[in-house]
Amino acid sequence: MKRVFVIALAALVIPWQVARAAPSGVGAPALSLSSAVVAPGGPVTVIGVNFPASQPCSITINTSPQFVGSNVSSDPSGRFSITVSIPTGTQSGTYTVTGICAGISAMAILQVGNPHVSFTPSSVGP
Repeated sequence: MKRVFVIALAALVIPWQVARAAPSGVGAPALSLSSAVVAPGGPVTVIGVNFPASQPCSITINTSPQFVGSNVSSDPSGRFSITVSIPTGTQSGTYTVTGICAGISAMAILQVGNPHVSFTPSSVGP
């Protein structure tokens, strides 16, 4: 009788723990950025989807000095959005943005540098 009770209890507890740990959205957790290229000192919004619901999240960007934002939380649908500023002393280059909520992570790539502006020459007529 004890074995039946333990097996029945395990059958109830284990699926609940797995469901609780899984991200609340459909699909894998993902990060997107408001802009793929940001100038040093400029803002970028980091948007997370499909993370665990209502959890504290941290955002890191591997620049030097490193920005760590631990004050964002996912909403009940597993989404979050936070705007961060790239440090003014950041060198131009490619950097990884990482979002972690309840041990679940996703990454996005950010290019830091001055956006390129192209001009098309025009002729001046008489």
